[in-house]
Amino acid sequence: MISTPEGTSIDAAALLSKLDSNYRLVLEYAYLKGYTQQEIAETLEMPLGTVKTRLRAAIGMLRDVLKEEKQYFLGGPGLRSILLMIKWI
Repeated sequence: MISTPEGTSIDAAALLSKLDSNYRLVLEYAYLKGYTQQEIAETLEMPLGTVKTRLRAAIGMLRDVLKEEKQYFLGGPGLRSILLMIKWI
């Protein structure tokens, strides 16, 4: 669980576990490993357009689920820090 500045909690591990593994994988490479979209495409041997689409979709899914926590992301640490806080590798 991650506590927001307002004292509410986000179960980030459960949130990420709801994503299909294809989406989690590109998020891991982009946000935790620091790969560029081109590097992800080359490493995972998939078209660059697929990587871009999956990243965009995954971030959109997380935003939809976390609509109520929007202020946390705008003024807080952001997605990368949340992923690192839960040690999601």
